[in-house]
Amino acid sequence: MATPGLLSIKDFSNLTRIKQSTLRYYDNIGLFKPSKRGANGYRYYSLEQITTINLIIVLNNLGMTIDEINGYMTERTPELMSKVFLEKETELYDQIRVLTERFNIVGTYRRLINLGLFSEENKMTVEYREERKFSLGKRNRFTDDTYFSAFFDFIETAKIRNVDLNYPIGGYFDDIDDFVDHASRPDYFYSVDPNGVDLRPAGMHIVCFIRGDYGEVGDVATRLVQFAKENHLVFTGPIYNTYVEDEISIVDPNHYLLEILAPVRKEKEV
Repeated sequence: MATPGLLSIKDFSNLTRIKQSTLRYYDNIGLFKPSKRGANGYRYYSLEQITTINLIIVLNNLGMTIDEINGYMTERTPELMSKVFLEKETELYDQIRVLTERFNIVGTYRRLINLGLFSEENKMTVEYREERKFSLGKRNRFTDDTYFSAFFDFIETAKIRNVDLNYPIGGYFDDIDDFVDHASRPDYFYSVDPNGVDLRPAGMHIVCFIRGDYGEVGDVATRLVQFAKENHLVFTGPIYNTYVEDEISIVDPNHYLLEILAPVRKEKEV
């Protein structure tokens, strides 16, 4: 520190972690000048200037050009800077919203895939599951016996019902009777959207994982009923079918992995 109370360009650079070449460039274009010039032409900066240079770096990182920043710094007023910060707040909010949505999508897929990785196929267990939000589509109308006739209609009407198709899609049955009666034809399709308006309550569920293409569930419905009977369990709500491994992670459709959740309680419970 050659001048009392001031920092040499080297010390200021070390303190702010901004290259000396950048500081010289900012000085040359009039964006950020040193507090004082020594008789030898050396640049000296005050501690108060750290706030200003940090703001310049932040604005530049937010996408503002050097010319834009220079204009603001030259003509800055409280009103002008308030407007600048409001614009940047709005831009950042939009970016955060988009990134949060992408984060949720990736996290949802990872959670489901991990369920499949640590599952035991065809084995039925009783497990506690946390509540989950989801978005239910319109009630299905099957024009034929195929799984895809209603699915196509679900896709077409999803936007109208604010159903986010970026998330995995599941099949929803009103109750166990519907599942037994038409296990390959859900009453509804739904999006596994963590911000959805519908809620799967927390509680005990019969859980089973089976492999097969979309809509191919074999005799799992009757086995579910038999398992509940043998373990003195009563079904208490809708049946949720979600493909935890599908075309996102599996090449052969015959090896897709379906998770079946059926909420239950013990018979003696009221």
